[in-house]
Amino acid sequence: DLVPLWLTGVSDYAKVEASVPALLFKGTAMFQCRTTTFELTNTGDVRAEFAWDVRGVQGAPIRLRPSQERDVYTVSPHTGALAPGASATITVSFAPVEVEDYTRELTCAVGNMAPDAPPLVLPLAGRAIRPYCHFEVPESDYLAAGRRPAEHVTVLEPDTKVIEFDSLGIRVRNTKRFYLVNPTNMSYDFEWALDVEDGAPEPGVVASPFALEALRGTIHGGKKTEMVIHFTPASVHLVEERWRFRIAGVGIDMPILLVGSMREPDLTFDRTRHNFGPLLVGQRNKETIILQNNEDVSFPYAFDSKSFSTAATGDGQVVAVEPDAGTVPARGSAPILVTFMPSAEKLFNFNVVCNVARKPTPLSLNVKGEGAAIHDSVTIQDQDRERKVAPGAGRDNPCSFGQVHINQRGVRQVVVANSGKFNFDVTWELTLPGGALVPAAISLSPMYATCAKGDKCAFELSYRPVRDGPLPAGLTAVCQVTNGRRYEIQITGEGRTPLIHLSWLDHDFGPTFVHARGMPVESRTLRVVNDDVMEHFFEIRWESSSA
Repeated sequence: DLVPLWLTGVSDYAKVEASVPALLFKGTAMFQCRTTTFELTNTGDVRAEFAWDVRGVQGAPIRLRPSQERDVYTVSPHTGALAPGASATITVSFAPVEVEDYTRELTCAVGNMAPDAPPLVLPLAGRAIRPYCHFEVPESDYLAAGRRPAEHVTVLEPDTKVIEFDSLGIRVRNTKRFYLVNPTNMSYDFEWALDVEDGAPEPGVVASPFALEALRGTIHGGKKTEMVIHFTPASVHLVEERWRFRIAGVGIDMPILLVGSMREPDLTFDRTRHNFGPLLVGQRNKETIILQNNEDVSFPYAFDSKSFSTAATGDGQVVAVEPDAGTVPARGSAPILVTFMPSAEKLFNFNVVCNVARKPTPLSLNVKGEGAAIHDSVTIQDQDRERKVAPGAGRDNPCSFGQVHINQRGVRQVVVANSGKFNFDVTWELTLPGGALVPAAISLSPMYATCAKGDKCAFELSYRPVRDGPLPAGLTAVCQVTNGRRYEIQITGEGRTPLIHLSWLDHDFGPTFVHARGMPVESRTLRVVNDDVMEHFFEIRWESSSA
């Protein structure tokens, strides 16, 4: 199948029109700038590319002064392109630097115009006014842009000139230097005076954050002199101060508004709080905090030791900061080592304060932690009763097995309980005075264990004598809880042979006939006698002999 394809095209010359026939600027003071706008429209059916050029009348070249870098007229945008029917706003600025003839022609070069089409040329004219003085300071939009806070209700004169200061922090001197230009051919005297309203305090009564180095002076014709104003803020609030600049000889009385604002230095900790959690009393835990400086200058800092002191509670030093003072570099950071070492079993909460130079609001780091202790206890379970073991070296904690018969086994259960918040290790040791060898008849199992928090661990102490006689004097089972207490248990016991006697130990029946039914049985009675103070159980085990 055939699919129809429709093609369209337009062939035409570029055509543009300006919304004004000429550009005429009002009288503009030297070193000032005045702007105007107009619309450039593409009235053709094809795309139009344009470029602006400022020339002298009838295309004559423009001669610039030696101090000029560019002409007094500027056009924005200088080049561009317009789709059919589209428009662009063109801005032309006039900034005279001397009183002279500023008649020019603004020419628009458009590509692909008809050969017989006249070029787009707009006459330019501007008049320069020579002022008596000029402040070489950037223009401020503090009033024009509505940035003045509502609480500043003082009515200002329409021609008030604003000089702004922006301070990074407080109690730091900010200096603004600029030139006061005399564009005339005569010399004159000038002076600065504080604008004091009726009823307002006289200058000097209230400390001013502004200071002018030269309140009066002389400027010769065609020359300029440097003005120096200092701003040293003492608070975070925006400050306004009204001054008058006067040239008495020519009747100039200009209102000047000095505006000073403060911006807090951008320094922060990498976190606002840190919780060390539970930690055993007497132990230490450390954490590194980063102090970040996001400014282009360095700042000294110092920690307030009173903010983490425990002198009032008598808990000793719990938190330490290292280093406690220093300087954080521009666009850099400083590591701060915070150590937590609880001295008591309790909760601790500190707001550690760090004072940064020129920063009105100190930094704060909340540090929390809990002091915890090992809570251990030891008991001996002897048959149906339970006895607590007193902690400490040299304490009397007897554990007696009494008399245990040879090859029999006496057992005592020793239980270690953990009622604290931490697991701990338990280590046992059987000792004799002088490091003597502990008899094998006594044993304890296990010798090492980990007791979980809230749990109990059972240990078995057993005695199995193999000969008569008591255990050595001074035999001690020592229990050591890691980071906890020490327990000593004195072990006593005696191995004893049962007092069982046989009436005879050897008997020979001699030659005996093989037994047949009806024959008498050869026998002899063996008597077992118990001379002990307790009953004994016994059994007869027969062993054959080839003898």
